[in-house]
Amino acid sequence: MHMVIGFILASLLKKKKKAGQTMPVIPGKFEVNHSMPGRIRFRVPSLETRSDSQIETVRKELPKIPEIQSVEVNSYSGSILVQYDADGIEPYIVCGLLIKVLGLEAELESRPESAVQKEIKLVGNAVNQAVYNSTAGT
Repeated sequence: MHMVIGFILASLLKKKKKAGQTMPVIPGKFEVNHSMPGRIRFRVPSLETRSDSQIETVRKELPKIPEIQSVEVNSYSGSILVQYDADGIEPYIVCGLLIKVLGLEAELESRPESAVQKEIKLVGNAVNQAVYNSTAGT
């Protein structure tokens, strides 16, 4: 069932192919260190604190997909190396599967607020308060 949801997640992540298309990244939690056809190295800092059973789940679940040839997990460095058949599966699908197995799908939806967004929100709140005060709340 996890793999089916991973494929669905991967299809939702799919974008029209463009030059320089990037794979999904969750800054500080799930990043692509290196990618070439048939091989992707991910940086997942939370691996350092995950239990051995969670790490074994990653090692066992991903190779169930026939196109994924091998998965190497280094919990000390927070690194996952996935070797796959580049003709049989797209890299964004590998990313989607790994995100699902790691349980990071909720993190994809939450985007950190940039400093500019925070300042714009503060300015908007200040203007709103000024209008409210000058119009006595109308």
